[in-house]
Amino acid sequence: MLGRHLLNYLPVNAAQAIVGFGGVYVLTRVLSLEDYGHYAQALAAMSLIHVPVTMWLESSAARFYARAERRGRLADHFATLYAAYAPIALVFTLVLALGLWLAPLSAETKTLAGFTGAALITRAAMKIFQETRRAAHESVRYGMLESLYLVGGFALGISLILATPLRAAGPFAGMLAATILCIALEAPSMLRRAKGGKPDARRAAAYARYGAPLALSQILVLIVSVSDRFLIAAFLGDAAAGTYFAGYALADRTLDVLFIWIGMAAGPLAVALLEREGRDRAEESLRVQSEAMVLLTLPAAVGLALVAQPLAAVMTGASFHAQAAAIIPWIAAAGFLSGFSTYYLDQSLELARKTHLFPLVLAVPAAANIALNLLLIPRFGIMGAVAGTLIAYAIGAVSTYLIGRRHFPLPLPVTAFVRTAVACGAMAAAVLLAPELQQAWLQLLVHAGAGFVVFAAAALALDAGPARVLVLAALRYVRPAPVGEAAS
Repeated sequence: MLGRHLLNYLPVNAAQAIVGFGGVYVLTRVLSLEDYGHYAQALAAMSLIHVPVTMWLESSAARFYARAERRGRLADHFATLYAAYAPIALVFTLVLALGLWLAPLSAETKTLAGFTGAALITRAAMKIFQETRRAAHESVRYGMLESLYLVGGFALGISLILATPLRAAGPFAGMLAATILCIALEAPSMLRRAKGGKPDARRAAAYARYGAPLALSQILVLIVSVSDRFLIAAFLGDAAAGTYFAGYALADRTLDVLFIWIGMAAGPLAVALLEREGRDRAEESLRVQSEAMVLLTLPAAVGLALVAQPLAAVMTGASFHAQAAAIIPWIAAAGFLSGFSTYYLDQSLELARKTHLFPLVLAVPAAANIALNLLLIPRFGIMGAVAGTLIAYAIGAVSTYLIGRRHFPLPLPVTAFVRTAVACGAMAAAVLLAPELQQAWLQLLVHAGAGFVVFAAAALALDAGPARVLVLAALRYVRPAPVGEAAS
C-alpha cells in the first residue's frame, strides 16, 4: 500500500526537486551575493511567520479529516476551517500594510517584505485545500496543483528577476501569482465541501489545542534550521549569509524532498489506519515507512557528501563554489537527522495526540543551536554555524525519540539501517575508486551514476529495507493492465 502511495506522489516531488535545485542553480547566477542573502533571509522569515499564523489550521485540516469523515461531519469540519482562516487573513493583511507604511525601511526592503507577506497568507489558504486532498488520499489532484504552484511560481519568479527591478523580491512575486492561480482552480470544489456545515467554536478550539503545540514546536525546529542565516548576516554580512545558504540549500533540499515525499504518502496513511483499523495496523505501516525512509534518505546523505565538490561546481555560481562544497557533507548529515526526526519520530506524539509535549522536546536543541551559533560563528565563521546545526539536530533526534517512546513507541528500522549502511559503504568505495575528471559536470554524472548503480545492486542483494518490495510495486504501477481488466 505504501509503495503505491509513494509512486502517486512521485511527480510532485520531482517538481520540488526541479525547483529546489533549479532555484540554487539559477538564483546564484542571476542574483548578487547580497541579494541572494536577502532572499535567503526573507525565505526564513516567511517560514517563521507562517508557522504561528496558520500552521495550526493546516495541520488540523489533515489530522481531523478522517475522523470527521467517519462521523459524517465533514461539512462542519470545512466550515470551521474556513471561518477560522478568514479573520486571520484579514488581520494579517492589515498589520502587514500598516507595518509597510510606518516602518522606516528602504523601498527595496518594503517591496521584498510586501511580496513575501502576500505570498505567505495566500499560500496558507492553498495549504488548507492541499492538506485536505492529501488526507483524502487524492494524490493525483494534490500532485497536479502542487506541481503547478512549484514550477509555475519558479518560472514566473525567474522571469520577474530578469525582466523587472524586483531582484530578491522576484521569487516571492512568482509564488504569489502561482498561488492565486491554484486557489482559483481549487476554491470552487473545496468551498462546496463546506456547504450545509456550521462553524463550531468548540471544534475550532480543539483544532487550536492540537495545532498550537505543533506550531510552537515547528518554530523551535525553524530556530535550528534558519536562525543561523540571520546570525551569519549579523556577524559576517549579507553576502556570507548568501554563500552559506547556497550550500545549505543544495544538501538540505535534496534530503527534504525525499523526506517530504515519504511523509506525504505515509503520514496520512498511518493516521487513517489508526482511526479505522486500530493500532496494530498503524504500527505495521509505520515500520514499513521507517524502513523506506532509511533506504531512500541514508544513501542520499552519503552520496551528497561524496560528490560535494563537483555538485557545488555545477550547481552554484562561481562566487559560491568553495564555501558550498565545504558545507554540503555536514549539512547532509544534519539533514538526515532532522528529516528522520521530523517526518518519522515526531509521529509518536502526533498519533498519541500528545502534541503539547513538542515544545518540551524541541526547546533544548533550539536553545543549544542559538548558543552554539553565538559562540562558534564569531570564532569559526560559517563552519561554526554548520557545527552548531549538526549538534542541535542530533540533540533533537535523541530527545524526540526518548520522550515519544513513552506515549506511542515507534518501531525502529535497525536491521534496515545496518543493511542500508553496508550498501552505502559499497557505494562509497565505488565513488572513491572512480576516476577524477577535469569537467565538473562529467565527474558529477560519472560518480553519481556509479554510486547509484552500486548502491542499488547492493541494496537489492542485501534486501535492505523494502528495496525489493518497492521495485515490485514500481513494476506493477507502470505495467499496463490486461485488456479484460481495463474494460471491467
